[in-house]
Amino acid sequence: MLVAGGVLYLSSHSSSVWETLAEKQGGGVGAPEEIVEKNGVTMAEVKQAVNENLPKLLPAVYGGSVFCAFFVYGFDVNETNNRIEAAVWAYCEEYYKQNNELSLGAGVSEPVKMNFYLIDSDLVFANFEEPISGEDYASSIKIMFPEYAKEILKGYSPWQFSPSPREQAAAYFKS
Repeated sequence: MLVAGGVLYLSSHSSSVWETLAEKQGGGVGAPEEIVEKNGVTMAEVKQAVNENLPKLLPAVYGGSVFCAFFVYGFDVNETNNRIEAAVWAYCEEYYKQNNELSLGAGVSEPVKMNFYLIDSDLVFANFEEPISGEDYASSIKIMFPEYAKEILKGYSPWQFSPSPREQAAAYFKS
């Protein structure tokens, strides 16, 4: 684990980049993620659950491994059904070895809503919700993420993530 410039980098098979929205916008460092809490669920717990489950978004079409980086805009907790909804920008790519070379399979970079249920203090993954593509994209983003729509519609460049899925794959296949 490495902290640099307010961004936390993790190294694992499904690594991720974690940062606060305030840092992304150049607004300085917000509250430590252990303190960012809604109804007993912390941002750190949500990010861990996203990190563990985000590779499920992209099927390994070429039989490779999926590597992801992400940004969590925020999350909400529905107390009546213990459902947690996380607004996430996902950047995932599949990599595999072909002729001893690292090859790119499928890939995706998009906003997703990741749904979890809080069961016995654990966040259990339920499903993904993806925006509609085409002319209804913006309106679907506004419906899915009313609190974060303005930021999400600006997009999130895959080049902002470090380590990138490719860098993660190179480290994974090197070992």
